[in-house]
Amino acid sequence: MSDFDPARPLTMAKFKTVEGFPVTAGTPLNIVAEPAKPGDVTEPMAKRLWAKGIAVYADDFRPTPVETDEQAKAREAADVIAAATPEGEEPGLTDATDFLAPDDLVTWQADDEGTGKKAGAPVTRADLIVIAEREKVAIESDDNKPAIIRKIVEHRAAQAV
Repeated sequence: MSDFDPARPLTMAKFKTVEGFPVTAGTPLNIVAEPAKPGDVTEPMAKRLWAKGIAVYADDFRPTPVETDEQAKAREAADVIAAATPEGEEPGLTDATDFLAPDDLVTWQADDEGTGKKAGAPVTRADLIVIAEREKVAIESDDNKPAIIRKIVEHRAAQAV
């Protein structure tokens, strides 16, 4: 590890309360004798933040990309399929595959205006049909609840690729 250089501009890499002020990632730090506002730090504090990786030199700062809801669902679906696929087999789910359905296909995670369902309510077969239509997932009229969930999960996983 190289030595700390107080002449190089620093940026917060993580959220932390510093010198009594909440400072978010991406906030430039100013080395001052008396901190008066968020982002102001003393030189010893700047050195400690830098040594722990909480602050980095500004030219080394790379913001963490924010995952959208759709990306999170696709990643979660891909994880479900990967966990349910026996080693050495082609990834995918079959009717006989045991897997844990993603939380949003079991319980409403937020209030849904389209269906009138409230957060925490169980997701019914009719709700799954609405979700499948929204996500443009092809289902059959005689598909049961596990089959609809499987198709939604596979569709989301395909979006992750």
